[in-house]
Amino acid sequence: MSSPLEREFLERRLKIVEKRLKEVNAYEIDDEGRFHLCYQNVPTKDYALVREESLLTKLLAQVPEGKVSKTLGNWRKVLGKKLHKHREYYRPMQDEYDRWMRLPFPTRIEIPEPPHPPELEILDYQGMVWFVDDVLLSVLDDLKIRLKKWTKYY
Repeated sequence: MSSPLEREFLERRLKIVEKRLKEVNAYEIDDEGRFHLCYQNVPTKDYALVREESLLTKLLAQVPEGKVSKTLGNWRKVLGKKLHKHREYYRPMQDEYDRWMRLPFPTRIEIPEPPHPPELEILDYQGMVWFVDDVLLSVLDDLKIRLKKWTKYY
């Protein structure tokens, strides 16, 4: 069942995420609890919020009312399968890297670091590159749960 409030949810959630991203970059707290303005990116920025902002913007631009929940589910399913296949393909490379990482530090210095498996990059129809990993899948899951709660409440 679709709700006429899906796009309103997306718009409100986008405002919340944008506000949180601005807050992260606007200040930092020192050891005494004092606030200081920052003029550069804070290294502790929550990149899940950055990804959520991108997803919300994409959903608002492309998905009509009543199709948001289904679209989130489809994206999650397709991207989850692609990530699983990607990990299976690079399993031997990951296993070799993991074996190297388990070596004691002095030994690891003497042995060259093996290549690390590449991240899964997907190019969407608009030419935007998406890095598919557990964080992106979690953001999709979270958005779907939040949307379900929103539509149930209203």
